[in-house]
Amino acid sequence: MSANQKNFVVSFRSDDSNINTIMEGGFGKDIMSIIIAINSCSNFEEAMTQKIALIQDHISKNMKNIDFLIYLYGHSRVMADYINRFGPIVYSQFLDADFATIIIDNIVVIYEAYKFPDVSVSYHSSPVASPVASPVASQVASQVASQVASPVASREASRANINPYDGYDNYSDEEL
Repeated sequence: MSANQKNFVVSFRSDDSNINTIMEGGFGKDIMSIIIAINSCSNFEEAMTQKIALIQDHISKNMKNIDFLIYLYGHSRVMADYINRFGPIVYSQFLDADFATIIIDNIVVIYEAYKFPDVSVSYHSSPVASPVASPVASQVASQVASQVASPVASREASRANINPYDGYDNYSDEEL
């Protein structure tokens, strides 16, 4: 990536009903402010190391009703997340802020972006079958094309009670 391109994307999860309730319950603006703050970092590594500090800074300066945030997310759920990260809960005056930090950390996600090499694709109008097509697929395609192109053959086959498409359903997807 060039020096002025970011190598990360900041977003939020919306795959959980509790998180959706938080976003719709008045905390969406706070989450977006945190995302903007994280997005101001210069690269992925800085964004990852600054994420928790930026969340805690926003909580301490701007967020009210942290208890409602915890309620929407689920008190027992955030306690389980806390125990998984830090071990047994030891009460402190900052416990609610820690719970809010964990909740927002679970909502805000940072993805590292990669630049893939440019791939040029050239198209040609050769009637030759593609080299990746199997012989069976090529044969079926040519038979279908000849029958579709020849309505007389289809009409004559129907007069003789012969299904012009008979046998095509015998091929599995793997063969095609």
